[in-house]
Formats: sequence, C-alpha cells, structure tokens
Amino acid sequence: MGNVRPVAWLLILVTSLAALSTTAAAPAGWLSTHYYEFSELSLGTASPGFAQYPDCAWQGADYVLNVAPDFTPFNCGQAEYVWAPTCKADAQTVEFKKRIWLPGKAAEFQASLVSLNDRPLIFMEIRINDDIVVHTTRSVHKRGLKTQADAFKFGWNVIKVVARKGKTGACNQGGADTGVYAHLHAKFAADLAVSRPKLTFLGNGAVTGTMTVRNHGPSVMTAGSAWFAAFTLNLKKVSDEPNYAILLLGPAIDAETCGYSYESLYFEGKDYSGYRTHCLLKPLDPGESTVITIVYKYLAPAGDFFEQWPIAWRVDSREVTDGKYGNNEGRRLQGACRPAMPPKCVAQ
Repeated sequence: MGNVRPVAWLLILVTSLAALSTTAAAPAGWLSTHYYEFSELSLGTASPGFAQYPDCAWQGADYVLNVAPDFTPFNCGQAEYVWAPTCKADAQTVEFKKRIWLPGKAAEFQASLVSLNDRPLIFMEIRINDDIVVHTTRSVHKRGLKTQADAFKFGWNVIKVVARKGKTGACNQGGADTGVYAHLHAKFAADLAVSRPKLTFLGNGAVTGTMTVRNHGPSVMTAGSAWFAAFTLNLKKVSDEPNYAILLLGPAIDAETCGYSYESLYFEGKDYSGYRTHCLLKPLDPGESTVITIVYKYLAPAGDFFEQWPIAWRVDSREVTDGKYGNNEGRRLQGACRPAMPPKCVAQ
C-alpha cells in the first residue's frame, strides 16, 4: 500500500474498536502437508521407511503390511499396518506418534482403529493431546467421534496410537501377523458472519460506520478476508493510488495486505460503478468478534441533487471452509441528496 499522507477527513475515524485476537498466525506451509487438503484431514498410519512422503510417517512405526484405507488418503498414498521394529513374543505395548498443526476443533470427526486380521488385542487407543478418543480391544471402522472433536486444538497437536498385545510367542517372523492401522478423518470449518454495516454521514461528505465480524466456529478462522464496496464514482481518493477511495480499519485488519479496485455491479435493474477495498483478516477464535470501521468521503455534486448507489460487503475464511454461507455478505442501497425546497432531504 505504501506510505499515504494523512488527510484531514480521516480524523473522523471511530476509536472504539474490538479487541485484537491473541491467536497466533498459522505457520507457513501448514496447508502444504500431504495429509491435509481443502479443510480436511486424512491421516493414516505409515512408517518412516515406506511412507510416500516424510510428513506422512509416524514416529516409532515400522512397516508390517499395506492396507486398503478406510478414508481417501489424499497425497500420502498407501496406509499401513504398523508395529514396533521388533515384535516380542511376550506381552508388548507399542506407541506411534505424530505432531501436526490444525485449526482447532473439528466440525466432523471419524476414525478407524484396526488390528491386523482382526486379532484381538489387550487394548488399542487413539490419543489426541493425551485425550483418549478411541479405546477398544477389537477393530473399529469409521467410528463417529463428533463429541470428541474438541480434542483437537488450534496449533500443534500430538496424535498417538497406543496398542498392547498379550503373550503370543514369535510374531511378525516369516509373515505378517501383528500390527495396527489407525486413520483419522476430520473436517474443519469456521462459520463467519458479518453484520449489516451501520453508516453515518458526518457532514462535509464524510461517511463512517462499522460492521462486526463473528466466527461462530467450531474451528479457528486461521486467515480470512473482508471487503466493502460503494458503487458510486463520487468518492474522494485517499491518495494518488488508483481506486483507493475506501478505508477498512480495525485490529483484525492486516493493513499491509489491503487492495483497491474499480468495480461494476448490476443491482435491482441498473448498472453501477464504484470502488472496492479488500483486506486480509488476522485469525479469529470461535465465538470471537471483531469490529471493522469503514471510512470514505462522498463528493456531493453542485446544486440540488439526488443520488442512490449500492453498497456491498463480504467476509470469507481463506484457509478453513466457511461452515454456513449466506450470513457472510450483503448489499443494499445508500443515498444522498440536496433539495431545492423543504422537506429536508435525509441521507441514507
């Protein structure tokens, strides 16, 4: 955006803004993992020696046998039955671990935990951040775990698969007979909603107002965007930068990312042209709200006039699916006028 010289009419800015989210930004590259795609996690067990990609492998796992996965494995490819590098004849407990970054509570969650050849074990468990979400002695497939979806947290998560067998004698020698396959499948969503902007003409053409963005969850909005447009060409430019006529301000606005464009809109049977400002938003926790302040200046024509123009607004979650569309955007007419005779003309 560059350095913009302050202009006098910006002194009208609203100063009471919502508190900034304390949620840290997501680490670079977290969307590039091979087990996460389009807000969806599909993570099956795989060993470091046989995993198609290093980020698909589980610590402590050793390959036993390929398995037809219960869920689409995305780019990780083939899932595996795994066990410790040495299968002991006596009772044995094994643990496989993986650390992954996720956007918080899941909207949907299922998991499979399967023993090779459905061989009963003393127990098998899936643990998320030390919470046991699956505990069983026999194989389970695609178990619904929506009530355990809050075991995922925003940030780094430690996933463990723990299994214990009894005394079996020699195992995994000359053939595969002991192993476990686990697969976690979850979908993440942040339902963003935005209020109808409340705009006020403050005199001398200055217009200011606010719209409130709220994340209804269940996941953290890791990164989002907001835009506002006024479809009239009678707006004062903030600077020499083309199409920079509207400011969006607030603690969640990442000002360095804002862009400005000339836009057209067909609305209620008429064509309009005007300006739009688009900015990225910082993370927003489930249940958290933030206020965006809108500022622009209308250049009233000389003499008596009446003009109406559409305004439009929208917010989106960029990296996590929006759980409910329709409450994240809107449009309506705004207007200004100067009559020759009473009654008084009221700006809209």
